[in-house]
Amino acid sequence: MKKMTIVPLASILLFCTLGSAHAAVNGCDDKRAEITAQIENAKKHNNAGEIAGLEQALSEVNTHCTHEGLVRNAEQKVRKHEAKVVDKQGDITEVKSEIEQAKELGRADKVAKLQKKLAKKEADLVERQDELKESKEILARLKG
Repeated sequence: MKKMTIVPLASILLFCTLGSAHAAVNGCDDKRAEITAQIENAKKHNNAGEIAGLEQALSEVNTHCTHEGLVRNAEQKVRKHEAKVVDKQGDITEVKSEIEQAKELGRADKVAKLQKKLAKKEADLVERQDELKESKEILARLKG
């Protein structure tokens, strides 16, 4: 019985994560269309558990999905990504300070280790900036 409830829940979660960026830009009608297509596919394969989960997801979209809600969610994502960028920038500043301290102490081994750490933090920052850019583009399309 547990497997029967996990499959629909997993289907709903997978749909929500994979389809959210596309649907966020294209709206509630596209969310409905994507779920309906998945329901048809599940029916072709006689997957009752997945059908039930997807029908529940469709019911949730029909009940709760609005353009204003999509805009609100997109704004929240932008704020979340902005905070992550600021956090990463703070991490980078901290590591740079640690590098300077290690240089002053003549700790070449520690400097090398911290420079690797800095390179990773800078790569993480680029990823967070890309996420922020994508979130802002989605928000702009929703508002546009």
